[in-house]
Amino acid sequence: MKSREAFKGILVTTNFADGGEPDTSLGEWDVVGQKFKPVEGSRGICGVTHADPSKKKAAKFRFRKNGDAYKRVGFRVLIVTGPREVFHQFVVNPADYNV
Repeated sequence: MKSREAFKGILVTTNFADGGEPDTSLGEWDVVGQKFKPVEGSRGICGVTHADPSKKKAAKFRFRKNGDAYKRVGFRVLIVTGPREVFHQFVVNPADYNV
């Protein structure tokens, strides 16, 4: 993910399913190194967030899929420029990109 504006934080999860929580059955989040840390929901690790509060313009992370159900659900992304300051939020739907 790249941005023209610098941002302080990012949160990426599978899109919300039943009960308003990310679906943890769709795959595993691969957190390597110290730039990201896992996000725990009530059902287990449901995404990744930044571990480094310095400003950045790009972010890399991995999602290891568990089948193809993630294509129907997609991912929810929230980018912040500071505490309680949402810069951008959107949903990425892999089905739209023939992934």
